[in-house]
Amino acid sequence: MKISPFIYAKALHAVSTSKPPHERSLILKELAIILKENGDERSIEKIAHEFEKLAPETIQKKYFITGATEDDIATVKKHLGKNANILKSTIDATLIGGAIIQTNDTIIDGSIRRRIEKLTETIA
Repeated sequence: MKISPFIYAKALHAVSTSKPPHERSLILKELAIILKENGDERSIEKIAHEFEKLAPETIQKKYFITGATEDDIATVKKHLGKNANILKSTIDATLIGGAIIQTNDTIIDGSIRRRIEKLTETIA
């Protein structure tokens, strides 16, 4: 019987939210074994999405920011909010302006360099 991602997420939430971090990693290993046994390992992204909806406070996004200037980085930090977990911020003048933000598996390239590259691709 196929188990829905929501049911997996609800069970994971029920058993993991009150546990300390070292126990949560054991629970996740057990979940991986169960997913493999049930042939549901391809559902992991959907399970994570459902889990995040159940417990958004438990998902800690980590940000890496690359900006053309300190002002660009400061602007991004302001928009993310003071509780954002910024692991690293670096200056890269080759961006010309703007910034690149990486979080978990998402990259947002708001640099002027990328805009010029896209314009060049369109013209070519």
